Amino acid sequence: MARYAVIDVGTNSVKFQIAEKHADGTWTTVVDRADVTRLGEGLDASGGAFTPDAMERTVVGIAGMAAAAR
Repeated sequence: MARYAVIDVGTNSVKFQIAEKHADGTWTTVVDRADVTRLGEGLDASGGAFTPDAMERTVVGIAGMAAAAR
């Protein structure tokens, strides 16, 4: 049985899912979580640029998810 991980980065949250694909083509979810990182926080005030704090929160979230995927 193969296992796959997906990380989806949005402007408000980072979503993470691990699932197993079975021989019959069906899937079983192993992990399904979302971390609110507020990457888009302050976009209007910063002229459309991500703030350092927002980027740091998001990087930390992604790093934790990548570690879990490994």
